[in-house]
Amino acid sequence: MMLKDLVLIYGYDMSVISRWQTEGLDLSAPDADVFKWVVENKITPLRKSDPALKSEKLREEIRLTKARADQQEIETKLTIGEVVYVNEVADELAAYCARIRQSFRTLPVQAYMELSKVGDDGMAIKNKLQEYIDDKLLELGDFKYEERFKDETNEDIQSGESGDNSTSQDPSK
Repeated sequence: MMLKDLVLIYGYDMSVISRWQTEGLDLSAPDADVFKWVVENKITPLRKSDPALKSEKLREEIRLTKARADQQEIETKLTIGEVVYVNEVADELAAYCARIRQSFRTLPVQAYMELSKVGDDGMAIKNKLQEYIDDKLLELGDFKYEERFKDETNEDIQSGESGDNSTSQDPSK
């Protein structure tokens, strides 16, 4: 084994590894014996004598154990359907929004004749538009993950309807 090989393997400066030779490291010995000498004379004493190294190793082992437990918990929740991948929800939501956009763009073509018959009655126009929108939403069906949020949405709609009936409502209120 060459001196520069040990420098690359262990990351020490060449002068440090040269000092190891004066402490008993035989570079002419087989590689296994050289590695054994480094472990026995340099690495093991560091592990035994440095309490900070021991505590850091313990912290890392605990962190690794927690990470494995978290990973197992996530896999279990994925299996039972309690959680889903973000990409899956994002893809489904993007497709659903595209269907909504496409469907709502056809509303003017479908509704303009009947809206012209209603005339200038604002409430009648509102009701007719609401009818068309509701029909379009029924055609689209439910969003794949909508079941989880239906109760919250129904509460939001009811609280919005119970307020004043002005045409511009601030959603942040």
